[in-house]
Amino acid sequence: MKHFLILLCLLSAVACNNSNVTTKNPKIPFQNNSYLHLPHSKDQSVLRRKLLNVSLTKTLNQKMEVEIDSGDEFKFLNEEHLLGGNEKVDYENYKSTCAEIIVSFNDHLEFFFVPTGIKREDALSQLGVQPESGETLFWAMETPSVLTKGHIYYLVSASTSDIKNNDVNFYQQKLAYKELNSQSFQFKNNQKITLDFKINYYLKQTAVVTRAGAARTTRCTRDMSEAGLCGGCDYKIEVATGGKIQKQWQKQDFRMTLKLNGVEYSLDNLDSMITSEGNLEITLDLRQMNLSEDVTLEILPFSVQKVTRSFSGFDFAPTCRVTNVVEAQDLTPEIHADLSVEVMGRVL
Repeated sequence: MKHFLILLCLLSAVACNNSNVTTKNPKIPFQNNSYLHLPHSKDQSVLRRKLLNVSLTKTLNQKMEVEIDSGDEFKFLNEEHLLGGNEKVDYENYKSTCAEIIVSFNDHLEFFFVPTGIKREDALSQLGVQPESGETLFWAMETPSVLTKGHIYYLVSASTSDIKNNDVNFYQQKLAYKELNSQSFQFKNNQKITLDFKINYYLKQTAVVTRAGAARTTRCTRDMSEAGLCGGCDYKIEVATGGKIQKQWQKQDFRMTLKLNGVEYSLDNLDSMITSEGNLEITLDLRQMNLSEDVTLEILPFSVQKVTRSFSGFDFAPTCRVTNVVEAQDLTPEIHADLSVEVMGRVL
C-alpha cells in the first residue's frame, strides 16, 4: 500500500506538471471526468450559498462581506460522501500539483483537476461542462486567464432567480413594533419574512357587589323590625370590575388575518407555530408563494369573540318588591401584541 501511494503521487505530479505554462494548449489528463461528485440537498450547500452571494454582491457593486473558507465544499455532507484516509491523501496530492475547478450545480458539486498553466477558456472547452436547463454557467470569482496549480477556481450553474432567492441566507434586518393594532409593509418576492408576535391575552375580572334594591312590598312593623326583616332592600350581584386577568392564549381564542397583495390568509393557511417563549411565529417565504415582484403585507387588527354574560341578583330581603334582577355584563377578552419582524433578503 505504501508503494502504491508513492506511485500514485508521482503519477499525479507528472500528469499536471508535464503541461506547464509554456505549453500552448495542454490537455486535461483525466479523460474529462470529474474527480469527485458530491450530491447535496437543494439550497443546503454552504459553498453554493456563498458563491451565489458573491455573484450577487459583485453584480450590485457592493463590498464583499462573504469569504470562501477552506472546507466549505464539504460542510453538511452525509458521512458517506466524506473522503476516507487514502482518498484524502490522493485528493490533497492532486490539489498541490494541479489547478482545481469546482463546479456548483443546484443539487451537487463536481470537482475537476486540470494541468497547471492551462488557459481558462481551454479548460472550460475541454471539460465540456454544461449549465443546467434554464441556467447560465459563469465564473463566480475573479479568475485569471491562466489557471495554476495550488489554486481553486469556481464555476456556477445558476439562474437569476437562484441568485436572488439565495440572498435570504445572508441579509437580515429586524424591525420592532409595540402595542400593534394594524400594520402595512412593502417587500419583494425574493424575501423571507418571520413575524414574531408576543401576545398578551386578558380576561375581564368580576366581583360580587352590593346594590340598593327597590322599595319593600309591605310596611315594616315592630315585630318585623325586631325580627330583622326591615333592613334596606339591598341585594348582591356579580359585575365586571375593570380589572384584568392574564391568560395563556390558544389559537382559537382570537382571529388573526394577514393580507398579501389584497388576498386574505388566516392562521390555518399560514406556516405558523407557538415558540418555546409562548409567542406566535409566522413564516412567510415569499419566494414560494407565487406573488408579483412587489408584495404588500397587511396585518389586520386582532379580533376576539364578543362575550356577554348575564348575572342574577341574590340575597334579597323577603319584604323587597323586586327579587329577579338580571344584568348583562360585557366580558369580551382584551388582546395586546408586540411584533418583531425579521426580514431576510435584500430589496433587489
